[in-house]
Amino acid sequence: LKAEIGGGYDMVVANIVADVIMGMQDILKSKLKREGTLIVSGIIAPRADEVQASLLGAGFVNTENLCNLASLVGKTFPYATLPLRFKNADGSPVRAVAMLED
Repeated sequence: LKAEIGGGYDMVVANIVADVIMGMQDILKSKLKREGTLIVSGIIAPRADEVQASLLGAGFVNTENLCNLASLVGKTFPYATLPLRFKNADGSPVRAVAMLED
């Protein structure tokens, strides 16, 4: 099965419970390209902080609550998040930028 699934994906989506996501985080990471995107869902609210901390510890970067994404569906584009620098903070709002060609 591992050979059939392969690796080097731009995106992996995991709609499963918290314990499974955390247990599989290294496997999920191994299936992504270096700058690939992991989308996780199916996590109940009381476990969200635990999952986020686990994924951050595994080297993932967290971006959440993005909006107005409908115009990006089906397009390939460079994407950047530009965080604010706060002293003694472990997070920040960001300016999320999708660079689209005309």
